[in-house]
Amino acid sequence: MLCRMSRRNSRSADEKSAHRPLAWLALLLLLVAVAANIYLTYLYVKVASSSAPAEIDSFCKVNAAVDCIAVAASDYASLFGIPIAVYAIEFFSLAALVVALPLLGLASLRNWDSLLFWVLLLGLPVSLTMAWISIVKIKSLCLLCTASYTVNIALLLALWLINRRKMKEFMNEGPRELRKSLRTSGGQLFATLVIGLLLSQFFWLPGCFSAQQRNAAPSVAHNPWQDLPRQGLQVGASSAKILIEEFSDFQCPSCSRMHEVMKQVITKNAGQVRLVHRDYPLDEACNRQITRPFHEYACAAAIYARCASEQGRFWHYSSVLFANQRALHPSFLLRYARQIGLNIDELKVCSEKADVRAAIGVDVEEGIRRNLRGTPTVYLNGKEISDSRMLDPAFWQEKIDQALAAQN
Repeated sequence: MLCRMSRRNSRSADEKSAHRPLAWLALLLLLVAVAANIYLTYLYVKVASSSAPAEIDSFCKVNAAVDCIAVAASDYASLFGIPIAVYAIEFFSLAALVVALPLLGLASLRNWDSLLFWVLLLGLPVSLTMAWISIVKIKSLCLLCTASYTVNIALLLALWLINRRKMKEFMNEGPRELRKSLRTSGGQLFATLVIGLLLSQFFWLPGCFSAQQRNAAPSVAHNPWQDLPRQGLQVGASSAKILIEEFSDFQCPSCSRMHEVMKQVITKNAGQVRLVHRDYPLDEACNRQITRPFHEYACAAAIYARCASEQGRFWHYSSVLFANQRALHPSFLLRYARQIGLNIDELKVCSEKADVRAAIGVDVEEGIRRNLRGTPTVYLNGKEISDSRMLDPAFWQEKIDQALAAQN
């Protein structure tokens, strides 16, 4: 019996020595995942506290399909008021401790690989769910999030491949050793402290991040149209003698400048001019004339703006969208709505309504009927205005004065 035990210990020591390279590799990958999520937490705080998220830059903000900023701004970036990245830091730190403590001789944890396998197995559904949300719901990948999922899956697969011939025994070794450790007073104290710390974070940590959000303000904090009569997608007196129709696209830079011009024109000519917004998104999702990706968020922006009009905030919301054209991913559309006080639940329900998209389609078809060549396209009392000075408020004042004089 003594001889057999001696040989068993010898083999365990040999296996332990053979697994050291794997342990170092696992520790390195887990620390990379921890670092990635520390950076993601930093981005979350920046986005939450920024009044101009479009100006936030990052190496992982590659394009519309790969944008960690958009992911950080989404409603899926936090749970119970705590960023998902913080949970990931805790998860990968715990996994790293399982490897590091025996590797550095700080704990006599012989079956660290079995325990690590269980930790990673528990994290697998979360990684797969977050990957699905990123692809299907947010429609934008986060490079650093993907790196975390990859670490989880790759290490889990590696441990399975190494131990696949004795999988049942391998999976039992770690939990058996853990149960034995928890029977000691020291193990029980350590477990109690860890569990207490994890539970306590739900009481104090959300306040730290909500404070950042309270300090954020949209790029157009006030409603620049608030002193003008507004109804739906129209602004200006209903009895005005001058009617301006503008076919516009929320992702069109010239449309943003025209929006500012029209604001000056309507304000200066209060009671004389009425402006009607018409949607003409250069986005294949809404416009049959567009056959390839161009302004890929213009359709979604138009839908949310229409829904904002149901809450009486179309013109304020439009000003925010035009001021943040570089960040019109749906994650940001909801964030802007929240910042100006829109009811988010109502907005989400409205955005799924078929009649909202149909109303945009009516404008698009009217634009096609009028042979629109681009945006902005503006009509004054039914006549298309085309001039190189269109972005000059003085030009419009001349046109308005001429139209008023012609009616007298």
